[in-house]
Amino acid sequence: MKSDADDAVRTGQPEAAEFPGSSAYWARFALLYGCGMLAATGLGKIAPIAVDLRAALTLSLDQVSLVTSSVTAVAAVLGLPVGYLVARTAPRRALPAGCVVMAAAGLLEARAGHFWPLLGARLVEGIGYVAVVVAAPALIIAMGGGPRRTTALAVWGTYFPVGLALGLFLGGVLSAFLGWRTWLVVQACALLVAGAATVPHSPAA
Repeated sequence: MKSDADDAVRTGQPEAAEFPGSSAYWARFALLYGCGMLAATGLGKIAPIAVDLRAALTLSLDQVSLVTSSVTAVAAVLGLPVGYLVARTAPRRALPAGCVVMAAAGLLEARAGHFWPLLGARLVEGIGYVAVVVAAPALIIAMGGGPRRTTALAVWGTYFPVGLALGLFLGGVLSAFLGWRTWLVVQACALLVAGAATVPHSPAA
């Protein structure tokens, strides 16, 4: 069986020795969890603004449904190949890259004036989503084994329902006060900040 350090070297992830203390470990985990949670808000962010979106862009119910579900569809279709590439190459780079892709797509969605640009941006967002949710648990595993890993992965399993609920709730609240376009910008900016915080800084990363 390979050691955590061997796995870390192979994948380009941080070795467990980088997190000797609990505070450093859980601070890093919180950042990774936050990225996953914010990524999951992307799956729920359209539903609460569907009525406004339909009215502003003159969309049909079918078109709104496609826009709402497109990220999930991309994750289902491309999850395996994209996940394989991310896991076998450099998850430390894939995580911030996925956040940036999702953020850029979100900003394009906020500026969309027609159905096809909006749908295209959502499809691109789906690729970024897959990169984030595959890279984050790989990085958690590379942070070390033992009870901390078991607890961390158990908590990680909640990223999707928490993020989805957050996207539905905040989407409704913020769009009611600021408008649906501003809500999309806020969600994209949050992802951008989270992704920037995970960028590797060491020369060897």
